[in-house]
Amino acid sequence: MASRGKQDSIAKMSLFSQITTLFSGRSRYEEIKLHEPYLLGNTRVRISAQDLPVHIRLAKVKLEFRICEEALLDASSGCDEKAYILMEENADLTTIQGFQRLCKKGNRLILGKYDAEQTAMFNYPQTMDLRRLSITHDGDALIFNSLVSDAEIHLTSLSHQRKMEEMVERRRNQLKIIRGLYGGSIEPLAPAEALSTLQAVNEILETDAYRPVDGRGKPGGIVELPGKLIPIIIGDLHAQVDNLLTLLSHNGFMESLEQGKAALIILGDAVHSEMDGQLEEMDSSLLMTDLILRLKLRFPQQVFYIRGNHDSFSSDIFKAGVAQSLMWERAVNERGGEDYLKEMNRFYDLLPYLVISSDFIA
Repeated sequence: MASRGKQDSIAKMSLFSQITTLFSGRSRYEEIKLHEPYLLGNTRVRISAQDLPVHIRLAKVKLEFRICEEALLDASSGCDEKAYILMEENADLTTIQGFQRLCKKGNRLILGKYDAEQTAMFNYPQTMDLRRLSITHDGDALIFNSLVSDAEIHLTSLSHQRKMEEMVERRRNQLKIIRGLYGGSIEPLAPAEALSTLQAVNEILETDAYRPVDGRGKPGGIVELPGKLIPIIIGDLHAQVDNLLTLLSHNGFMESLEQGKAALIILGDAVHSEMDGQLEEMDSSLLMTDLILRLKLRFPQQVFYIRGNHDSFSSDIFKAGVAQSLMWERAVNERGGEDYLKEMNRFYDLLPYLVISSDFIA
């Protein structure tokens, strides 16, 4: 009969063996080429980016998506060499549509009702599972894994269909619109132009739309967005210019702004990169600032920048030991001198702190 110590040792080895088996099983997949429609079963499959875009049909819940490779616009975007975008197959690209993004290797997207944002974005039916399908960024490929048995998930390559060409052409046209309002190549403005743009925006903020006046007769700290405007809400950008350009160019955002149907709400913290190796780099923060100011100048009653904790030159803003606010102040001063620095401080002081509507508070 085995001793208690030996039994414990055997039990631990058995547990280790089970864990090893579990994780090694998760790493296994079948490499496939989508020469024809493929019914996803219980085996994880890896599909090369060369087969993208891929049409995903969740037959039992009558949902269809497509996932395609994203054309990155900025090397400092924080994404890997390849990034991927998932959206509804029948999305009308001329209107505002939501999408999901896989930006770095190892990122995983799970389609299911567990995610309230997805449920609202894709209008999931009651029959949708909490977790039905996972898609993992694996560098130059994607790994698909059905999370329920008998899910009837069909994968089809769309690489030779006209829709991809239409998407590429649409995005190219959207970027032309952005370049047009920016006034040329998307790069930091010359100092004199940057100063005049900032001064013009500050004049707009002195009488900013949809902001009830405070006791001084100036626009208050709250934007009361009217229900007629569709809100496009963007969180912390932290100098990732490509992220902003992606959001503006992947569907009908720019057209909706041009038509006066939508409002772009940026929830502060547009500056100070949080990417490893980029904490001290401020050129992307200058470019991000220029882009946002140009958007405000073009759509003064539809673009609102809400002040965040990084929107100041306060000496207590650090990231991994880097005094980013002080470095930002130095970059602003080096770009345009005291006049530009003064106008940037004025810009921060004029910003609202909150946006509300009948549907949300942010």
